[in-house]
Amino acid sequence: MKLIRLGSIAVGLIILVCCGCSDKTILSGGTYKLSHISIVQDECHMKDYFVEGHEIKVTLKDKFITIDWDEDATPLTGTIAGKDFIVSSSKDEDVIPDTDCQDKWRKKITGTLVGKDGLTGTYEFSDTTVRGKDCNDENKIGFTPPSCKTTMTFTATNTATKK
Repeated sequence: MKLIRLGSIAVGLIILVCCGCSDKTILSGGTYKLSHISIVQDECHMKDYFVEGHEIKVTLKDKFITIDWDEDATPLTGTIAGKDFIVSSSKDEDVIPDTDCQDKWRKKITGTLVGKDGLTGTYEFSDTTVRGKDCNDENKIGFTPPSCKTTMTFTATNTATKK
């Protein structure tokens, strides 16, 4: 009888260790709202675009993650490894809207999954002018040439998750 009880306890412990506890970190696709935003550096003047409550879209497939930061044509893509993820996007030839200034830019988020449907991250954006007569006009391109960098930290929570 003692052997059966000890066997049951051992099986229970093995299941608990293998499956984890009930507070597993789980991420699902959907719309996430930003909060706890902290601007570390903002040479690109983006703080007015990414405010508390700004929504991002997260899409998942296996260990691959896509974050659409601002409904743009180049969402950030990458992979999840454990609780950590890195996503990025870049263009080596682009044009700053309403100018003749050709630029190249990079976006990157490094982050961690938190609880059920939450994540924290650091968003980094850099832009560098390449050529064009408007590239030296700060008023037209929106930053002091020839380059800018914005870095911010944030938390994001799935809007569909009930608290």
